Amino acid sequence: MVPRPGFAWEHWGGDQGGTRFSKLDQITPANVGRLVRAFEFRTGDLDRRPPVVMARTKFEATALFVEDSLIFCTPSTR
Repeated sequence: MVPRPGFAWEHWGGDQGGTRFSKLDQITPANVGRLVRAFEFRTGDLDRRPPVVMARTKFEATALFVEDSLIFCTPSTR
């Protein structure tokens, strides 16, 4: 699903203040259990690292959706 114009996060954290707030109301306590993964992306960064490093590496990203592109940094900031 591609975010609709006006609902995309074009700033880190959703807005210029980084509040991470979304006005979207499609996900509710009643339907959250039916969510399914929409996409998965493998950067390849962890595949090039020794297993001991991979074991202690965590990856989280707050992506930006700008001009039909999903943009985020990889675990090694690429």
